[in-house]
Amino acid sequence: MSVQAAENLRDALDQALIRASGDFTSATAEAAADTSSRRWLGGLPTLSMSYLGSDQSSGTDETEVSLSFPIKSSLQRNSDAQLNTVDPKLDAATQRYQAWYLSGTLRELYARDRRAQAVLPAAMATSALLTELESQLQERLSAGSAERFELIAVQRQRLNADSTLARLRAEIAGVARLYTSLTGDAALPKDSGDTAQIPQQPLYAQHPRLLLLDLNQDQQLASLRATSSSATPWNIALVGRELAIPNFTERQLGVAIDVPVSFGAKPSTAVRSSERALMRAYQMQRDETLIQLQGEWTRLQTEREQLLSRKALLVNLIDAQAVDAMIEQTRNSLELPIELRLQRMQALLDAQAEPDLVAAQLEANSAALRQLAGLGL
Repeated sequence: MSVQAAENLRDALDQALIRASGDFTSATAEAAADTSSRRWLGGLPTLSMSYLGSDQSSGTDETEVSLSFPIKSSLQRNSDAQLNTVDPKLDAATQRYQAWYLSGTLRELYARDRRAQAVLPAAMATSALLTELESQLQERLSAGSAERFELIAVQRQRLNADSTLARLRAEIAGVARLYTSLTGDAALPKDSGDTAQIPQQPLYAQHPRLLLLDLNQDQQLASLRATSSSATPWNIALVGRELAIPNFTERQLGVAIDVPVSFGAKPSTAVRSSERALMRAYQMQRDETLIQLQGEWTRLQTEREQLLSRKALLVNLIDAQAVDAMIEQTRNSLELPIELRLQRMQALLDAQAEPDLVAAQLEANSAALRQLAGLGL
């Protein structure tokens, strides 16, 4: 099935969510269905049959049939009400987390592509210059006006440059494959469209990762309390009995009720211990998550300040036309030793690519801060 090319990462996220959703929506709808029997029955009805025959010729033969219904206790119904409240919220939080997580994946792919694309022209130029210089040196070597050492030095640099170029192209191709597997689209969009304002700090109260953690804790606690001995269901049975003696049969119909007697209606020691274990594990995981978010936020903010400072310096230092002229002058200079010429050309090509690289790094940093703050695309 063909997929329309995404104009930005927001469109790409929609495509990725459609491909990743599967049967989640239908399964959620089915799980949400709560029939009347589910609300009241604590288990499956039980049919019991028994026959007792007398060993006396004039004795009584007894036949009994009963149909038992386990009825949920008030504690079970309260636990079910809590689960019915938490589950829809948990479904919504899971979908939101999925969208946020995929947003981060797409942002990372876009950043990797842009960083590679920023330095690709310089790598191609380096490879082309070294190939041309190698050819010139081979001609000069044949004419006796160059040393073999110079040719070997250039060949080594060309091999390194070709390896760098191959690595960049492999990175770009690998990113494209991953992007296609996620979205079905053939190529990344030219514009990310990721321009939301960066918050002052992560939105902890609404962060998808923390919200999902909180709701999972609520769901686990409600499920645990539903298994308490205090939540043992009542049992109501419809009983039919037949008593038969020679020349006489008596039929009896009735109701039997079993009601668990709970003193104080408090959870058992095992349930309370399990609750405390859940709370400890939850608190530790939440604290670790918060510390991780805060540490990564500080690192990204420091990186952003450094990149902005670097960008400001490059505006005053890098003159594209002057760099082009110096590259041409260095390439054609025969007075400089070959090692110095190679070093200068590489430094100039790197300087030429640096503004685009810093811009790509800044864009990636902004996207990472939005992601860490809990903002999806």
